[in-house]
Amino acid sequence: MKFKQILSILAARRRTMFGVFFFVAAGGIALNFMVPKQYQSTATILLDSKSSGEDVKKIATDSYVDRFLKSQVAFMTSYSMASRVVESMGLDKSTEARQLFQSEGQSKGTLKGWLADTLLNKLEVKTFSDRNVMEIQFTSPDPRLASAVANAFVQSYIKTMADNQNTTSKKQLQLVQKQLTDLRESMDGVEKNINELQQRDEYIGVESRFETENKRLTELRTRVAAQGSVAPESVPPPLRIELDAQQAKVNGIKTLRTKLRVLQSNLEVMQRSYDFAMQKFWQESFNERPELLSVYILKAAATPEEPALPKLWINFSLALVIGVLMGAGAAIAAEGIDRRIRSELDLTYLLNLPILATVRV
Repeated sequence: MKFKQILSILAARRRTMFGVFFFVAAGGIALNFMVPKQYQSTATILLDSKSSGEDVKKIATDSYVDRFLKSQVAFMTSYSMASRVVESMGLDKSTEARQLFQSEGQSKGTLKGWLADTLLNKLEVKTFSDRNVMEIQFTSPDPRLASAVANAFVQSYIKTMADNQNTTSKKQLQLVQKQLTDLRESMDGVEKNINELQQRDEYIGVESRFETENKRLTELRTRVAAQGSVAPESVPPPLRIELDAQQAKVNGIKTLRTKLRVLQSNLEVMQRSYDFAMQKFWQESFNERPELLSVYILKAAATPEEPALPKLWINFSLALVIGVLMGAGAAIAAEGIDRRIRSELDLTYLLNLPILATVRV
């Protein structure tokens, strides 16, 4: 069927076409006014993640940022977060909410849980990985409620993150305190051992005794070496016995000195660890440690003046387009049921024969 034939059909069936067009267009336009208006309010926050060491390298990667933002979206849209919003706004104490809950025949669950699920169904969270930005959008027939709930989600999120970080800080502080206590007890034990050893007779003046006895050992070795250079058997046995006794004496003093030095070295290591732990303790106490996550409100949710849904002009345009298409379709369908000859093209199309002449009346 050629375009000219279609135009002739539409012109002949214009009543059918316009009737269907007006019916569909009017129905679509009327439906726009029947659908309840929905207002959307959006709050925007910036997530600034901070840490040190290896975590800084991780934060610099796109994959880490994506995972981080996804985890925050999951946290924002969680049931526990919605429950916090219900509590903070006092929605579960509203008479209207209770009546609506009962009217919908909610026999299972609680009012608080039903309200939390309702809020989550109307909540949408968007992220922008290149900017670490999160948009919290809430839709409601009440424009004031839309902005109030969006802001409530932001405030509950900030408070929850702060509480979690404070809890983490307290745990860190308790861990450092325990570390300090353990180190102090270990240091006290080592100091006690050192004091006990130093009070024994064999440890008194061990350094000076070691130098004196080692010097005596060197002299004996020199004497033995001098006499043995002539002939080994020329070394007197008493001198050999004295050398062996002196060697054993020096070895004994060296063992005592080594044991004391090991304890003193351990004490020095523990002291350095204790000083480091004490410094960390004061940093934790005065909150000098950078926060793991800082949240900044870039834009609070404002009360919308115009409804977001339904989109009147878009729906009007769609209703007109659909009306035209359905009107044209109805006209062509009617022509198919009741086919008529309106031009020479119709004859050619129906009879599949050439036209020899046309007589105009």
